[in-house]
Amino acid sequence: MAECIRMVWGEARGCNYEEMIMVALVYWNREKSNIRFNKPEKDFLGLQQNLMLNADNEIQKKAFFDVVRACEHAKKLSENNEDDNILFFNLHGNKPKTKYKTQAIKKDNFAHTFFRIKN
Repeated sequence: MAECIRMVWGEARGCNYEEMIMVALVYWNREKSNIRFNKPEKDFLGLQQNLMLNADNEIQKKAFFDVVRACEHAKKLSENNEDDNILFFNLHGNKPKTKYKTQAIKKDNFAHTFFRIKN
């Protein structure tokens, strides 16, 4: 859970709650996937950032708890096989470099574009 929290904090802090769930969902889906991926530190730039939190800052505390809730919510979705083929995301909207055919998922209120593997 800690690695997912660090990743979402670095990748999606400041995004809306639904988008944080989607970012976390990619993490959990990759964790259980049979597909071989790069190590999380290579693919998720958010893991390269320090998790700096000022415990006296109420806004940061709320943001942190939202990230934790998003990770927990996404883990349940992944365990229930909901949207378990969503395995990539990025900010630039370009298709991921993979041998699999992907389909973009873009929402107007999201900064990230998500990609599912087509069956």
